[in-house]
Amino acid sequence: MVIGLCGPNDAEAADFSREEAAVRAHVAERLGIPLSDVEILALGLLQPLDCGPEGTVSANSRSTEDFVGHADMRLVGIDSSGECGSARIRSSVKAWMNVPVAKEATLAGSVVPLEPSRVAIDQIHGVPVSMASGPWEARVSLAPGSPVTLNMVRPVPDAKNGSTVTLESGGGALRVTAQGRLLEDGQIGERVKVSNLATNQVVYGVLVEPDRVRAGGEG
Repeated sequence: MVIGLCGPNDAEAADFSREEAAVRAHVAERLGIPLSDVEILALGLLQPLDCGPEGTVSANSRSTEDFVGHADMRLVGIDSSGECGSARIRSSVKAWMNVPVAKEATLAGSVVPLEPSRVAIDQIHGVPVSMASGPWEARVSLAPGSPVTLNMVRPVPDAKNGSTVTLESGGGALRVTAQGRLLEDGQIGERVKVSNLATNQVVYGVLVEPDRVRAGGEG
């Protein structure tokens, strides 16, 4: 059905409640947020769909739609006779999400203290970390209230570059140990580079504890 233009007085009197409700419900469902966190700044529709009082309206959009600023959507109206109207619209929407933010100013390389906050989605650049995960170390300096996303942080290493570790090789009665120094940060289970302090050789091994590396193998 083609939606026609209407005059200023008609637009003021028109009831867009069903169309607005459909857009808000669609945005909230796609983003996994409450309806109260979706605001329609401009519906982008000049005239309501020509459906009866019992008609319902639904909205849909492309799977790639991010709902930042303008959002392209399609409205479809259904009543007892079937499809009673449709329209493609470009709405202006604003949405918020509760995400972890930096509790205080944090320098790169420091642990990021987190707190939850309601943030407009156009201020979130990347995938937010989880409050239950971490601890996280900042890759870049963060201002207080900055949304914390995975591209801005990394897990706090279990062992730091320069740490002294016990370097083990062999097994059973033939197990040999030496003092080593990590040449890179590492997480337990990761392969790391170590300097053998007795021989000054650089070897690789698996970090099995924060202060123990199993050279050339698995812990």
